Amino acid sequence: MNLMNKLGLEKSGTLLVSFPLICQVIFVIALFFPLLNLQSNISRLSQSGELISKTISLMNHTMNLGYVAKINGNRPSDGAMEREVKAAEVVRGQLDELRKSAGADRHRTLMVDGMASGAEAIISTLGATWEEFKLGVHRERKVNSKYDKTMRNAIRYMLNSADSMLAAEETSIADTEQKTENDWKALNSTLIAGIVLSTLIAFALAAIYARAIHMPLKHLNANCRRILNQEELLPVLSDSEEFTKLDEMLHIITAAMKEEQEKEKAMVDNTNDLICSLNKNLEFLRANKSTLTFFGIEPENVVGKSVLDFLTQDDRKGAETSLKAAMTGEKSESFEFRIAVNDGSDKTFVHTRWSCLYSEQSQELFAVVHDIDEEKVIEGMKQDFVDMVSHDLRSPLSSMHVALDLVASGTYGEVSEETQKELAGARRNLHRLLEFVNDLLDFQKLKHGKLELECSNTNVEDLVQSAVDLVKPALEAKGLQIKIEGEELSINADAKKLNQVLTNLLANAIRHTPSSGEILVEWKKNDACIDISVSDTGPGIREADRQRIFEAFEQTTESVSQGEGTGLGLAICKLICDAHKGSISVGNSPVKGSKFTITIPVLQA
Repeated sequence: MNLMNKLGLEKSGTLLVSFPLICQVIFVIALFFPLLNLQSNISRLSQSGELISKTISLMNHTMNLGYVAKINGNRPSDGAMEREVKAAEVVRGQLDELRKSAGADRHRTLMVDGMASGAEAIISTLGATWEEFKLGVHRERKVNSKYDKTMRNAIRYMLNSADSMLAAEETSIADTEQKTENDWKALNSTLIAGIVLSTLIAFALAAIYARAIHMPLKHLNANCRRILNQEELLPVLSDSEEFTKLDEMLHIITAAMKEEQEKEKAMVDNTNDLICSLNKNLEFLRANKSTLTFFGIEPENVVGKSVLDFLTQDDRKGAETSLKAAMTGEKSESFEFRIAVNDGSDKTFVHTRWSCLYSEQSQELFAVVHDIDEEKVIEGMKQDFVDMVSHDLRSPLSSMHVALDLVASGTYGEVSEETQKELAGARRNLHRLLEFVNDLLDFQKLKHGKLELECSNTNVEDLVQSAVDLVKPALEAKGLQIKIEGEELSINADAKKLNQVLTNLLANAIRHTPSSGEILVEWKKNDACIDISVSDTGPGIREADRQRIFEAFEQTTESVSQGEGTGLGLAICKLICDAHKGSISVGNSPVKGSKFTITIPVLQA
C-alpha cells in the first residue's frame, strides 16, 4: 500500500498492468515444458505404433514369402521365381523403412537387425532352394527336407526378433501412455494453478490499487466537505504523490479563502451600511454588525426575526409588497423605508434606502441598507432653496428686468448712450439669471416627477419647425444655414416639452457652430419609436465629456471656459426624454461636429 502511494498513480498503474503481464509470460513458459513433454510422448507413441505396424507388415510379407515358396516348391516355374524375387525386394524395402523408423535407438536397431538377418536367411534359403530345384526333380525330396529345416530356423529367429521388438514397443507404449497421462494431469494442474494464481494476483493488485486511490480520495472528499462546512481541514496527505499535491492545493486555497473572508468580513463589519440577507418570509438569515447602529441589537439576535418588525407601522405594508416583488425579479431593486427607533430619544424613525438583489440559486434576498437621514435633510434644504428661489428671488428679478426695460425705453427720461450700454449688459445678466432660475425650477420638478406630461397627437415636422422658428434670429445673426429632412410622421407626446428639448439642442448647435456653418435636423421612424437628431459642424464633443454632459451642472470644457450656459439644459432634456420613456444620446456628426439624437416612443403608455 505504501509502495503504491509512493510510486504515484502513473507508476502504480504501470505496475498494475505490467506485473500480471510478466506473470502471464512466466506462466506460458511454465506451460511450454509440459507441452513439449506431451509432444515428445505423442511422437514416441507414434514411432512405437509405426514400428509395430511395420514389424507386423514385415512378418506377414516374410511369412507369405516362405509359405509361397513351399507351396510352389514341387512345381518350380519361371513365373513363381519372378514373384518370389519381387516379394523379396518388398521385404528388403520394408526392412529399410523399419531401420529408418528405428532411428538411432541402439536397442531397436539390434532388434531390426535380428529381423533383417532372419529375413535375409529366408530370402537366401529361397534362392538356394530354387537353384537346387533347377538341377533335377529327382532331388526334390532332399531339397524340401533341407529347405524346411533352414526355413524354420530363419523364421523362428525372425519371429523371436519381431516378438522382442513388439514386446519392447508395447512396453514403451504403455510407459509412454502412463507418462502422457501424468504429464497431461500435470499440465492441467499447472494451467488451473496458473489461472487461479493470475486471477488472485490481478484481484489483489486491483484491490491494493483501488485502496491506494480510495483512501486519498476519501481524505480529499472529507477535506472538501470541511471546506463547505467551514471546518478545520485534515492534515495534508503523505506518501501519495499526486493526491498529496492536490491536498496541498486544497489547503493553500482554503487558507487564501479564509484570508479573503476575513478581509471581506472586516470590510462588511466596519461599513456604516447594514448588509443582510432575507428568506422568502422576510426573516433575517444573516447580518453584519451594523444591526447595533440600526436596530440596537447584536447580529445573532436579529437572525430569525422579520424585517417588518423593525419598520414603522406606516411603511410595513408597502415594504412587504416591495420586498416580495423584488424576489420575483432578476435585477437590483431600490426602496426607501423608515426604521422605527426605540432608543429613548425624541426621534422616532430613520430614513433608509434598501438596495436589494434576489438570488434564485440560494433562495435569498440580499440587501444593503443605507442611512439616508442626512440626504433627506439636504434634500429638504434643497427644496427650501428652490422654494426660496421661486418665491423670494424670481419675482424681484422679474421686477428688476421690467424696470430696466422701462429705463432703457426712456419712460423715465432720456438715457445717454453710455448708460444704454450699461443697461443692455445688466439686462443680459438678468436674463441669464432668470433663465437659470427657470431651468432650476424645471429640473427640480422633473427630477421629483412632479411635472405632468400633456400628451397629444403632434406632427413631427410642425414640432421641429416651431423650434426652428424660435431660434431663427440667432441663426440669422451668425449667418448659419439649417436643413430639415424627414418623412410625414406623427407622435403622441407633450409638444411643449419636446419643443423645449429641440430648442435647447438647436441653441447649443448654434452656439458651437462657426459662422457660415450648417445645422441639420432630421427624423425617421425606428420600430415603435421616432428618432429626431440635431447635427452641427462645430468642433464636436470629446469622448470623456460625452459620459457626463447629461448630468446636472455638467458642461464641456469649452463651455466652461467660455462661461456659457447653466449646466442644466441637457440634464433637463434627458429628464424630459425619460419622462416620455425615451432616451437622448450624443455622437459624431457624419461630416464634422456633434450629433444629438432623441428617441421617443410613437405612443405613450
